[in-house]
Amino acid sequence: MASTKRIKIRNKCQPLEKANNGSRWWLDSDFGRATSSKDTIEDLETFEYGFKDAPPGSSYTKKDFAAGLAFIYVKCKDIQDGDVTISFDGTDNTVVKLGINEGISVRLDPTAQVRVVMSGESGIEFLTGTT
Repeated sequence: MASTKRIKIRNKCQPLEKANNGSRWWLDSDFGRATSSKDTIEDLETFEYGFKDAPPGSSYTKKDFAAGLAFIYVKCKDIQDGDVTISFDGTDNTVVKLGINEGISVRLDPTAQVRVVMSGESGIEFLTGTT
């Protein structure tokens, strides 16, 4: 069966600096310009979209994603207390920490084992794509 799904990822990074407390934000003179990138992941078979909340009073909640993902997007939708962190080796060795309304989208090696750890009361929104 032919794959009919794809995902487009677009990112833009624009470093800003502030000369002093009373001034406005300016494009960072050390960097000089905004950067951007885009990627299209083709031949996806399925998407999975969902939410995961750490219940009130919990101290530690995990969301493990199965190996074999080609793409993942995770957004921290709420933090009352604690942190939302992500690892890519199936352990608690986290390498990414998200704040409220921050997200990460990445193309994955199929052997990656994504684990999101939510400490305290928090929640995430996610989208995954499988080939």
